[in-house]
Amino acid sequence: MERRDYFGTSGIRGRVGEDVTADLALNVGRALAADSETVVVGRDPRPSGTVLVDALAAGLAECGCDVVDLGPAATPTVARAVAWRDADAGVSVTASHNPPAYNGLKCWQPSGQAFDGPMQDEIVERLVAETFDPASWDGTGARREWADARARHVDAITDAVDVDPADAPSVIVDLGNGAGGASVDALVELGCDVETLNAQPDGRFPGRPSEPTAANCASLCDLVASTDADLGIAHDATPTG
Repeated sequence: MERRDYFGTSGIRGRVGEDVTADLALNVGRALAADSETVVVGRDPRPSGTVLVDALAAGLAECGCDVVDLGPAATPTVARAVAWRDADAGVSVTASHNPPAYNGLKCWQPSGQAFDGPMQDEIVERLVAETFDPASWDGTGARREWADARARHVDAITDAVDVDPADAPSVIVDLGNGAGGASVDALVELGCDVETLNAQPDGRFPGRPSEPTAANCASLCDLVASTDADLGIAHDATPTG
């Protein structure tokens, strides 16, 4: 099998229970552990995310790798947290804008960049050959939660932006029932007048389909047009910007 049989343009992604399974997540964790002592993991709100994260973390820990679990987290929060925690890699369990029946795994380097082609090839080789190296009974990895990742990301955003609170815009953010709340926190910290839509994380995406197309964001467009808001922002399940 080749890389494209596993990795697409944005990591491993597909239908849960068909293309993306707990067994696959377990083996991805085992494969990553070959080059890693610590891996950061996070997920979007899809119901399948907890199962996949548990399987991924089990594979990592079984092969002696420590796991830093961010819980629900936006994709860029996971990517940044790799360096913040001095980890060797990160994995976002997400299918981004796809419907609830989909999920996936996207791997991150300490630089904040996604795994490149050669790194993906190494993972695929291990997945195909099942060349995993379980640790001894007393050498398994530990799994620890880190609840401060979102706050750390908000600080990073606000530190990078210089805005006079008197000039801060009025913004409406449609979170699409996803994990993008850090953007709202940052906008508030910067002095913006913020209103939200579909702000409750819910991986069934009851507010609107996750993909923020013009048609799916009609309510946001109408609200911006009917108020004094300066702009509207729409996220998918775990915004990557």
